[in-house]
Amino acid sequence: MMSFRISQNCLFSLPLPVLLAALWFFPLFLPAAKAADTFNLTGAMSTPRRGHTAVRLADARVVVAGGLNQNGTLGSAEIYDPATGASRRLIPDHAVPPAGAGSLDYQVRTFTRDGESYAAFLAHNELGTPDTAVFYGIAPLSAVAVTETLATWQAFHFGQENLIPANEAGLWGADADPDGDGQSNLLEYALHSDPLTPGMPATVPARSNGRLTLTFPRDSLRADLRLTVEAADALDQAVWTPLAISETGGVFAAVSPASPLISEAVENSLQRVTVRDIVSSASQPRRFLRLRASLLP
Repeated sequence: MMSFRISQNCLFSLPLPVLLAALWFFPLFLPAAKAADTFNLTGAMSTPRRGHTAVRLADARVVVAGGLNQNGTLGSAEIYDPATGASRRLIPDHAVPPAGAGSLDYQVRTFTRDGESYAAFLAHNELGTPDTAVFYGIAPLSAVAVTETLATWQAFHFGQENLIPANEAGLWGADADPDGDGQSNLLEYALHSDPLTPGMPATVPARSNGRLTLTFPRDSLRADLRLTVEAADALDQAVWTPLAISETGGVFAAVSPASPLISEAVENSLQRVTVRDIVSSASQPRRFLRLRASLLP
């Protein structure tokens, strides 16, 4: 006979053949070794904090509110977008708790009204009257946009730890082309493409009604850019003529005295922009359009 213990004060006996048959019928499952979790630094919140409230929204963004830092209690809230590594401080807020208030206990909730998703923020005074709100705010999630900068984009794609001077020219610099597809990081940022995956340019040339057109995406949340569509009769022309311009994520507008045809249409989370040249192919057989991206000061 073979015995094994199943409780502190109880012995259960089984014949060895029965035990082996039971083990064959009910195989022993051991948990698979779990790969070690890793963390990647993709960006930073606008305000360092600890002891805060963090709530994941339906669209995967995270609202962070309250907490402490080296200066004391925080009365602000901000939203973080893990898809870009960018964050934005939310308004209204208060730099310090109201007079006489102690530490603030934040609550963040989301709800849907008339088909629109909203986020609500409520702060209570832990040392004052229980359940008395001292701060609140409400906003539709569609209006809570998180603007992005080249710096947050670089941290997200290349890792904050890699943004060192030695790597600027070959990896993360605005003029670098780490995937070797002929597009600089600044242009990849402007056109919403991946700087580490080679791909065809997102600018698409074509002809419409005998005139050259250029189509490309525009991200209204990348507010540190100036985008300019320019034209020339030769690639080596010293001065190109600006036709249309967009700044701070705004819609494209004609550059006087040019009057190109400009159209924009929503495409997912981006705008699809098409600019048509002012010169017809009949009058100028050789014609070129290009998109120039530059950072605003």
